[in-house]
Amino acid sequence: MSLELFNQSGPNAVAGQAAAVPPSADLDLTPAAALRIRHAAAWLLVVGIAVALAIVDGRFGWLTHSSSVSPALAHTTLWILLLALACEFMDATIGMGYGTTLVPLLFVLKLPPAVKEAALLSQLLANISVSFFHHQAGNYNFWKDHATRNTGLLMGGVGLVVAVLAETLTIRMPQHYLRPGITIMVIAIGVFMLAAGGLKIRFRMRNVGVLAAVAGFNKAFSGGGYGPLVAGGQVLVGLPVRAAVASTAIAEAIVCTAAVTTYYLHGKVIPMYLLLPMCVGALLSTPLSAITLRRLPARLVKKIMAFAIVAIGLYALYQGKGV
Repeated sequence: MSLELFNQSGPNAVAGQAAAVPPSADLDLTPAAALRIRHAAAWLLVVGIAVALAIVDGRFGWLTHSSSVSPALAHTTLWILLLALACEFMDATIGMGYGTTLVPLLFVLKLPPAVKEAALLSQLLANISVSFFHHQAGNYNFWKDHATRNTGLLMGGVGLVVAVLAETLTIRMPQHYLRPGITIMVIAIGVFMLAAGGLKIRFRMRNVGVLAAVAGFNKAFSGGGYGPLVAGGQVLVGLPVRAAVASTAIAEAIVCTAAVTTYYLHGKVIPMYLLLPMCVGALLSTPLSAITLRRLPARLVKKIMAFAIVAIGLYALYQGKGV
C-alpha cells in the first residue's frame, strides 16, 4: 500500500500530472499570430532606432549643418519625425490630415516654406507604401476592385494636370506672399468642410473629376487639404469608407508626383534636414495604419472621418490667424 502511494505521489506522478495539464491558451499561438507579433516587434525596433538617431542628430546637428541652416527649434529632426509619423498615421487610416495638419504645425514651429514641398514628397512615398499595405491587409484589392482603382486613377490623372499649374504658381510667387496665400487656402478648406457637412452629391464621374481638380490644386498650392475634400467627398456620394481611403492614397500619390517633379524641374531643392525625418516618419506609420483601418468597424471609421473633417476645418480656421 505504501509503495503504491509512493509511486502515485512520486516524481513520475508529478511529471505525468504536468504533462496532462494543457498548455496555456495565451502561449498556444497560431503561426499567423506569431508572425504578427514578430512584425510588431520589428516595427517597434525600427521606430526606436529612428527616434534614437533623431535624438542624436538633435545633439550634434548633422542634418542642419549639411543644409547650412541654424533653425530656432531645438531637436528639429525629432520634432519633424514624430509629427510626420503621427499625422501620416491619421491620414493613412482615415484618408485625411497629413498636409493639412503637418504643414501649419511646422510653420508654427518657425520652419521655412519648403516644408510644404517636403510634405508632398514624404506623402508621395507614404502613399505608395500604404497603398501596398492596404492591399495586403485586405482593405481593398488593387487587381479585382475595379471601381476603387479606376476612381483613384481618374482623380490622380485630373489632379496631376491641375497640380502642375498650382505648383508653378507657388514657385513664381514671391516668398513673402507664400505664407499668407497658404493661410487663405487653409481657411477656405475649413469653410468648405464645415459648409458641406450635410451635402449629398449624386455619384457621377464628372463630380469626382471636379472634386479631384479642386483638391489637386489645393494640394499642390498649400501642401494639404486633399484628403478632406476627396476622401470625404467619396464617402458622401456612397463609396465604401475603406475604398475611399484606399483610392485617395492612389490619387494623392499621383498628384504629389506631379507637384514634386514640377518643383525640382524649376531648379528648387528641398533641404535634407526637413526631407529625411519627414519621409522616415511618414513611412514608418503606414503598416500600422493599414492594419488599424482593417480592424476598425466601417461605421466607426465613417464617424471618425466625419469628426476629423469638422475638427480639421476648425483647426484650419484657428491656425489661419497665426500662420
